[in-house]
Amino acid sequence: MLHSHHAIRRVKLAPRLGKRRPFSSKHPHIPKFYFPREILPPVRVLGPKLWCFGVAGIIYVGCATYETYQEVQESKGRPGPLTVKGTNLASYGSSTTGTGLLGDLTGAEKALFAIGALNLGIFGIARAVPRTIMTLVHVPASGRNFTMLTSTFGHLGALHLAFNMLALFSFGYTVAESPTFTSSGSHLTAFYLSTGLFASLGQHLRAAVPRSSARFVPALGASGAIMGLIGVWAMVYPDHRFGIMLLPGSLPAGEALMYMIAFETWGTVFGFPYIKFAHAAHLTGLLAGAAYVHFDGKKRLWQPTKRLAFNSMKGLNMI
Repeated sequence: MLHSHHAIRRVKLAPRLGKRRPFSSKHPHIPKFYFPREILPPVRVLGPKLWCFGVAGIIYVGCATYETYQEVQESKGRPGPLTVKGTNLASYGSSTTGTGLLGDLTGAEKALFAIGALNLGIFGIARAVPRTIMTLVHVPASGRNFTMLTSTFGHLGALHLAFNMLALFSFGYTVAESPTFTSSGSHLTAFYLSTGLFASLGQHLRAAVPRSSARFVPALGASGAIMGLIGVWAMVYPDHRFGIMLLPGSLPAGEALMYMIAFETWGTVFGFPYIKFAHAAHLTGLLAGAAYVHFDGKKRLWQPTKRLAFNSMKGLNMI
């Protein structure tokens, strides 16, 4: 996720207006904002928190319901009563149909391709209809909650998109096959979307610091969600090697994760000259991914949600 903090500057105005904090972006369809220092618009905190938790819950329940329903349909021909255990809570996501290129992919691999295609498609639409970017970008002072989700699918330029998609597929395949997701496309999708959402919330809350000009800075990009995948990867495979393009050498993933968390924490609190990343979003994503593995999100969150979905559908005679 990137934000255009480099574009913030002060301008001299008439004495009666005092100093203003403007925001401008290189993107021609992201407008400029001008507010006197004394009346900076507030950044809402409670509403966005409730919205993010609510939407994340809907995402998890929706994905769990979809996968559970598919598993039930697969297991109906098997002998024995239809129960939660009988549906094999992890099996459906790893099944393949063997009907061509996509049919040979696991559910998680299909989810990765869908996420990549969605990012690419939205980028193409934004290039064809430039004002579309204003529907995606999240500006903390705007008062819009839905952009905390839509911003995870927008990118400022082709290079921004290319780096994020490279990271998505570089780490995504390994994470998809990890014990945390066991090739479940629905589980991976729920985690990716929710992590991207909370990464945006982390950046939003960072902008709520009093008198912070970050409230006018638009955030856009998938890197918060991708940092979540990196957090999972580093926790599950701490001995794998982690390197950064154009930089020599590599580190064990577990050690690299600690350095990345330290880097993003410093960037969130103090910032770095000439480095204008959305550090709070990156930090939130890394911590979310690491915590998901540490606290066993599969056992404590995903599987209970699937049981809830199964019992609810059975009670409603949907299965």
